[in-house]
Amino acid sequence: MMKQLFDDPLFQMFTERALMTMTRGGAEYGEVAAIAARVEPGDADSWHEAWTGYAAKLAGWAEDSHARGHQVSAREAEPGQGGALIEQQLRMRPDWEVVLRAVVDAALAQPEVDGDRIAVMGWSFGGWLAPRAASGEPRIAALIADPGQWDQAETVRAMLPPPVRDRYPDVDPAELEPMMEEAVRNPMARWKLVQRGMWVHGAPTLGEYVVDLGRRYRLSDVVGSIECPTLVAAADGDPLAAGAEALHEALNCPKTMARFTAADGAAGHCEGWNRSRFDQVVFDWLDETLQHGRSRVSP
Repeated sequence: MMKQLFDDPLFQMFTERALMTMTRGGAEYGEVAAIAARVEPGDADSWHEAWTGYAAKLAGWAEDSHARGHQVSAREAEPGQGGALIEQQLRMRPDWEVVLRAVVDAALAQPEVDGDRIAVMGWSFGGWLAPRAASGEPRIAALIADPGQWDQAETVRAMLPPPVRDRYPDVDPAELEPMMEEAVRNPMARWKLVQRGMWVHGAPTLGEYVVDLGRRYRLSDVVGSIECPTLVAAADGDPLAAGAEALHEALNCPKTMARFTAADGAAGHCEGWNRSRFDQVVFDWLDETLQHGRSRVSP
């Protein structure tokens, strides 16, 4: 079992997210442990200072490497994420096809990019965003949703009592406020819904955030427009994978359902502790799917 670096469950969760990128070269245990050692218990300010300070140091190392001729690529230009959210105040938006269109335009401007073999993968909430984006971007040759998701209303509806559940999302946001109070007493849920969710989505109240998720974050309206071969991932114990089967069933394109199990050490959100197994499955699938470039064959 991995060493616990924090007693605080929220601090520990985000530390584990960094550690989960080790097999892809996204982090080293030593650097994560060094950052954790600088954080005062329960002190959010020292947490922020420790991580951002080390990030600035890494950016400096990357700039030095680039100056010596090594290729360095790191982007965080998507709305609702990283520097785009914090520095530019770009909030999350459901029409992710607009975002992807700009990314594909930029990619195709690079001479080394094969325009017939562009694949898109969404991880975590990206498992909803990527299918939405592919529904409006025909230049995509392959799509991976990890995990596959469906209309966000289905996730929220399960949290509501029956009288409101039947009417959601056509409810007054103020009506939801007292119902959500109990949920956000949990520190983890409070961070996800209030501290993070409302900020990312630019929602002034929790009720408005929850209603917006149900009304605008829908795949059922556009799933028929996804034409490229699609791999839908679902891992044991990943709560976001509850809609993976619904997405897979609704797709009219060539499609594959990839299940990841605890027996393979790949359970949990986005196969976090065995991304190598996920990568193996995905890249084997991409080898087959992109062998002849973009295709529009019947499933």
